[in-house]
Amino acid sequence: MFFLSCNIIITKKEDGKKYTFNNVSNVNIITSMDNLTDTCQVKLPRKYAQDKGQENDLTKIFKSGDTVEIYLGYNRAFPSIPVFEGYIKSVSFATPCVIECENEAWSIKRKPFEKPLDRENLTVKEFVSEYIKGYKTVLPDFEFGHYPLDAEISVAKILEKFMKEFPLKFFFIDDVFYCTAYSEFTPPKKSNAHLRMFRMNAEDKVEAIKFKTGVNIISDTLVFTLGGNVNVQV
Repeated sequence: MFFLSCNIIITKKEDGKKYTFNNVSNVNIITSMDNLTDTCQVKLPRKYAQDKGQENDLTKIFKSGDTVEIYLGYNRAFPSIPVFEGYIKSVSFATPCVIECENEAWSIKRKPFEKPLDRENLTVKEFVSEYIKGYKTVLPDFEFGHYPLDAEISVAKILEKFMKEFPLKFFFIDDVFYCTAYSEFTPPKKSNAHLRMFRMNAEDKVEAIKFKTGVNIISDTLVFTLGGNVNVQV
């Protein structure tokens, strides 16, 4: 028998205090290679039971910038790597409390674009090495040509502008920053921890769960299309 389990850890940036939640109203994670930002929405009871005399209203405890780790599994068994890791973007005053989170793109959105580059042949690797430091990267050999950059917008806004004007995708997987060009695309490998769910079996051993429609998939929108029904122009 399967029952869903969660382990949510929120760490306050001001003092490093950790809060752990094993019961939630809802968790909704959206991740896509088409978007720079992965998002997560967590709904929790607004009042958090803890020691008497301490604040228990989540809207007063958590703030933008606090870090979030979310582990999901079955029967209290979890992967070693979180299915979502990022920062709190906002905390609502509703009941239940709604916590909006973003992945590492949250940090890039707050990084000012201070020193504009104005080069004849600006490349992806030059831009990333100058403005997106501190991450492992997988980058293509791609030139923007002469592309003056506006110093009054954030680094994230420039990445979004690149994605609109060039055949490029920018995104994070785990702690790696990727850029893929359509002409050089190879699917990046996600960690197995993101692709699997786990449970404790009858022998109290952790085992991976296989997803099956009608068994442990409540609903899906997957539509199969035969190759003969698709027209491709090159």
